[in-house]
Amino acid sequence: MSEHSIDKDVKMKWMYFGGAMAKVFDDHVKRSIPNYTRVMEKIGFFSQFYIENGSRYLDIGSSTGRTVLEVVYANRGKTLEVDMIDSTEDMANVLRKRYQDRVRPEVKYHVYCFDVTKFYFIAKYDLIVASLVVQFIKKELRIDLLRNIYNALNEGCAFLWYEKCAEESPLATDMMKQFLNDYKIKAGLSPESVLNKDDVLRGIMPLRAYEDNFAMLKSVGFRHVSILDKDINFTLFMAIK
Repeated sequence: MSEHSIDKDVKMKWMYFGGAMAKVFDDHVKRSIPNYTRVMEKIGFFSQFYIENGSRYLDIGSSTGRTVLEVVYANRGKTLEVDMIDSTEDMANVLRKRYQDRVRPEVKYHVYCFDVTKFYFIAKYDLIVASLVVQFIKKELRIDLLRNIYNALNEGCAFLWYEKCAEESPLATDMMKQFLNDYKIKAGLSPESVLNKDDVLRGIMPLRAYEDNFAMLKSVGFRHVSILDKDINFTLFMAIK
């Protein structure tokens, strides 16, 4: 995907994940987040410690299903039921085309187009993954969502949470933001599109410091919380019930 096509398709639509964005989303994310592929592979690797034969796995904010791909591939040979949630109908259609129609008897896929803050957790899960989605949820709704995730997990099972976080130091947060902007431009995004994203994100992506997210996970009941990856201000948490 060329720089021009990404800029053209998502200009002034950074927070709308339907339409043309659904088609360029994977390429755009790789250009926006350092070592994104490595983190997705890590999610797949660590999922093996919780996915057993007959497990059920919930993926929140699935977008095009990259995390699902990694988890299913890492656990190939096991019977598995996968529930995927995305709030955008175009993304949900991408998921249905990519996964739900696959003929693979050992894995059953279910796609739900839903706002996760209003989603009724229909089952108990051995693994729940949320990648780059909770950061867009209003602060006052996050604690309830984390509590619902905790309650939906089986005992001893895990929530893998990949999140863009702020730093406790405003200076460090600003330095990281400037680093990311440079990274995006070097990866092929135009300076105009990078600045446009900063404008649109004001008031829409209220970041919390990763220490605050750590504390929230503990407050809803998770016994053990670890950081599996931290690159600039993108952090992969593992919380065990």
